[in-house]
Amino acid sequence: MTKSSRFLSSGKSLVGLSVVLLLGFGGLFYVDGEVKLNAERLRIMTINAERILNADRSMTAAVRLAASLESDHFLLNYQNTQDTKYALLEENARLQKNEHVRQAMGKLVDIQDEIEGTESEAISLIDQEKWEEALELVTEPSFQRQKGIYRASLSGVLREMIQISQEQAEKSDRLAEIMQYVVLCMFGLLAAIGALYSRETRRSLGRQTELAKSLEAVNENLEQTVSERTAELRTLASAVDQNPSGIVITDVEGCIEYVNPRFSEITGYAAEEAVGKTTQILKSGEMAPEVFEEMWKTILSGNLWSGLFKNKRKNGEIFWTSSSISPVADEDGQLTHFVGVIEDITEKLDVEHRVAESEERTRLILSSAGEGIFGLSPDGEVTFCNHVAAEMLGYREEELLGVKMHATVHHTRADGSPYPPEECPMRGTYSKGVPCEIQDEVLWRSDGSSFPVEYSSLPMRKDGELVGSVVVFRDITERKRGETVLVDKMEELEKFSRIAVGRELRMIELKEEINGLLQQLGRDAEYEIADKDMTTFNR
Repeated sequence: MTKSSRFLSSGKSLVGLSVVLLLGFGGLFYVDGEVKLNAERLRIMTINAERILNADRSMTAAVRLAASLESDHFLLNYQNTQDTKYALLEENARLQKNEHVRQAMGKLVDIQDEIEGTESEAISLIDQEKWEEALELVTEPSFQRQKGIYRASLSGVLREMIQISQEQAEKSDRLAEIMQYVVLCMFGLLAAIGALYSRETRRSLGRQTELAKSLEAVNENLEQTVSERTAELRTLASAVDQNPSGIVITDVEGCIEYVNPRFSEITGYAAEEAVGKTTQILKSGEMAPEVFEEMWKTILSGNLWSGLFKNKRKNGEIFWTSSSISPVADEDGQLTHFVGVIEDITEKLDVEHRVAESEERTRLILSSAGEGIFGLSPDGEVTFCNHVAAEMLGYREEELLGVKMHATVHHTRADGSPYPPEECPMRGTYSKGVPCEIQDEVLWRSDGSSFPVEYSSLPMRKDGELVGSVVVFRDITERKRGETVLVDKMEELEKFSRIAVGRELRMIELKEEINGLLQQLGRDAEYEIADKDMTTFNR
């Protein structure tokens, strides 16, 4: 065995390499700490950058909304938002001490002071309720350009800070990888020596191999999970694009960032025409300001708002939508976007209006008709009735709805005998579609009394299918009473006629007897008797 082999297999080499390995692990732990620190610093700066930009947008949006909606409610959190913004800027500056970044931030101070000075002046005008002057001040093109320059510069500086921190983190990562490689090499050497020195060390190497396989399996599972999540995101995006409802996504100032194809179909605005503009492009001017104020108050407080909007399409056409707006917040609870879902209900409202008008006309016709009218289902149940029908039958309208009409008012004939349902002419109409006109039957009131009626029953059809019948009836009590009086008069006249005819015949007989006696005495007949058909008197 050579000296080198003896050294490698000796305990001294194992101890020496163990010490070196411990030092390597110490260095690795230090580098790993730096990596984690840089990663945490990068995470905080990234979050802060987004919050700084959101705070800046929220400050301007609060002033603009307060001026346009004439309500200082939107300014309640302006100072807190401003303080938050400054605190976040200071924290990022503390985390990233790059001199170039410090100089760039210093150049933004003057622009920031001018912008906030203008916003402070607008707030002062709002406090004096000089709404239009305040709105003009914050919507002036020069202010918008200045605001845009500031926001772009601020965004650039924040990106540069994040980029520098990211580069530092990447350097730390590379150093950590080198340290890991060195430690791994030393660990491999130590493992090789251990293999010569102890069987237990070989077992340890086996466990390390199994661990590596486990890590590889975990990595494969992670990649599979990422792939599945990516597919889910694609599916979600496709579902939004193909959603039958219009979908619009805006920032907290109402500026449109995305619309789906259905939104374009409803409003007439293509995606490239809508993106970058505010939802004011749909405003019709026919909605009360209180509706918009309530909407903004609701969604800015983080709650869902739902309601109806009377909007205007690109071509100027007015239309109604059923809308719901949901706020979207980041992990810190800061509002970042609003998602609106709209459905065009113009045609639905028109149909409902026409149906309501038709129902009202039908109700007026039924209530003003002088005859009783009721409808029957194919099962003989009352589907509707007018006031006249209910009043004649001694019921309230709602008491008749849903009842079997035959069993309620048509169960007995005029002579008191039962009236089987299968013999009822109304049944032939509502069950078989056979129309009928009945001149003399009776209906029964709720108090058990009856009255004579004449009625007509006609089938009702929908799309060619029998759906029931409608019955129109009238009380013929007075007519029946008149007919009775007329019959009595006719009988009386016939009796009188019979008496008068009898007397006339007796007079003729007497005259004939007198004429006969005179002829026997040789005299001329005194009475002239016409030769008439006496049967005419017997009519």
